[in-house]
Amino acid sequence: MRDNARPEFYDRIDEALENRGQLATAMEAIASEINPQNRPREITQLLTLLRSSIQAEQMVQDGVNAAFLPLILRGCPRGDALDLNQIVGDATFAEEARKSRWRGIVYPLFVIAIALLIFVLLAVTVLPTFQKMFSEFELKLPFATRILLRFSNLICDGPVSFCLLLLGVGLAGLGLRKLITLIYPYLEAGGSIGPFFSGNTNSVRAMGRFASTLAELLCIGTPLDQAISIAGRASQNLRIKMASDHMAVDIGTTGKFQADSIVAHNFPLLVRRALEAAPNGTPSIPLLRQISTLYLERVRHRFDWAAGLFAPLAIVGVGLLVAFIVVSLFMPLISLITSLSG
Repeated sequence: MRDNARPEFYDRIDEALENRGQLATAMEAIASEINPQNRPREITQLLTLLRSSIQAEQMVQDGVNAAFLPLILRGCPRGDALDLNQIVGDATFAEEARKSRWRGIVYPLFVIAIALLIFVLLAVTVLPTFQKMFSEFELKLPFATRILLRFSNLICDGPVSFCLLLLGVGLAGLGLRKLITLIYPYLEAGGSIGPFFSGNTNSVRAMGRFASTLAELLCIGTPLDQAISIAGRASQNLRIKMASDHMAVDIGTTGKFQADSIVAHNFPLLVRRALEAAPNGTPSIPLLRQISTLYLERVRHRFDWAAGLFAPLAIVGVGLLVAFIVVSLFMPLISLITSLSG
């Protein structure tokens, strides 16, 4: 006897999961052609899911698993090759984006390390000579020069303290990066500054997952409020998830989607129109699928400008350091030359 408390669309998901053998075989064949070290994590996650005995409840309650619902619902029953191409292409793009960010960081770090090494050599060999000369002429040194010579003394007289200082700066940088990673989803979800993040690559990719998951859930008869809530989790974006939960509550209260509501305006106009584009004012599943494809294509053609900023910023930083050293050393020299000529 069927449990009446269990939503009917759960049975449709379970039916798709029962037929995942063909999809698992295809994904294993694809994964075998990719070096394990270069294999995108999304493909590894999908293989783990396909090999498990997961049920519909675990699929819809976990955001990572829910992101694979479109592939499971469309690919398992008939082995849709188009969906396989989409998941492999999307996963490969995501992995390349992650590697691109790291490659964008390696070069700036190399430049900074070389600049730091040169500064240490100057502090040990050149700066003590200038300091001795300034002391002999009893010059009144500018603040910048005193700071520079203080660093020179720290390196020469206390190399251990200087190394500890560098270690502290490095750990502080790593801690700051970790902190930014932790608070970034909450900044993105914030009502005041959240809209500034709505057009970034992660947000666009999340909206593509949202539209795709929503379309397939609606296709198997999932009630709109539950479909939107699950699609929000599948987006793996806190801002979209919170907006989806609010919209699901609003739909559950009013009984229909209202495009002009305050909650609905958290979503792009294109998605709002798709949710009422059918002749009877219901969501258009083909349009949601097209929107998902559109967003994913936008992601593939986007340039990660943030990763590209590190190199020029590092060069600018090194240039400022060189300018600081030159100005700090030549300001007292100009004063000395002026006093001698007078």
